[in-house]
Amino acid sequence: MPFQVIYVDQVVLGSMVMNYVILYTVGKIGGVTNVRWRMVIAAALGGLYSIAAFVPAFSPLMTVWFKTLASVIIIIVAFAPLPPIRLATCLAFFYLTSFALGGSVIGIMYFLEAQGGVGSFPQSFPSVLERYFWHAIVLALGVFGAAGKGTALLFKRRYRQSLFKIPLVIKVCDKQVQTEGFLDSGNQLTDPLTGNPVIVAEYEVIKSLLPRELITYLDNNRELDPVKAMMVMQDSLWGAKFRLIPFQSLGKDAGMLLGFDPDQVELQYGHKTICSTGVTVAICLKTLSPDADYNVLVHPGLLGTDIS
Repeated sequence: MPFQVIYVDQVVLGSMVMNYVILYTVGKIGGVTNVRWRMVIAAALGGLYSIAAFVPAFSPLMTVWFKTLASVIIIIVAFAPLPPIRLATCLAFFYLTSFALGGSVIGIMYFLEAQGGVGSFPQSFPSVLERYFWHAIVLALGVFGAAGKGTALLFKRRYRQSLFKIPLVIKVCDKQVQTEGFLDSGNQLTDPLTGNPVIVAEYEVIKSLLPRELITYLDNNRELDPVKAMMVMQDSLWGAKFRLIPFQSLGKDAGMLLGFDPDQVELQYGHKTICSTGVTVAICLKTLSPDADYNVLVHPGLLGTDIS
């Protein structure tokens, strides 16, 4: 009767490598501190447990209850102590990541296998495992790592934008503009005369709030010269509302922004509505967001907190 030789040391080592990657991913996704030596021990326990899948005498250890217990022990060894909810979350991430990576390895092995099909899976698995085990692990880790980095960057970007995006309304007299703001922790601009926090807004968004003289000047000039703009406004009833705001950015000399005092700025932050009359709006002719996701840079002082 033909038989297939499976090298247990390779299975254990391969399982350890995969378990370590899985635990590292779980720690990153779950926001848990990754302690390398603890993850190595947990990965080794998982590698030893994988022997049960190939030794008939250990088949009772492959029941659902034993698998669940082994998973919990691995998570505890890697990440404990954790609150029960965080522990359960890490366990869920552990299963999802294991299914994704384990399924990728099996799929790649049979993708590399030129003979047989799904129907021959039980009979062909040992031979396919022997021939393509390490090839599949290396390829799966490469694909998994690339996909994981891309997903993490996308998730981080979307999460950050959703967390820091703030709907706001700028009101001047009987006019108002509703737009999207972005909470910019690097925006520490304040009006030197009043000490009010400064928000930076795109010209095209707040254009309808501005006086006709200023709109004419800005529409005819591709670059904003705040001093000339102030001269344009000197005979206007709006003159007292406008002021020059000094600023300095990294790698550039100090400059000036043209700002004005609105009647009110209303922000929607979470479940709170924040109304402020002590704020200055600086005008920017450029687009603030490459993806046009927001049009205003919000000063963190408007929320009564410093966010870093």
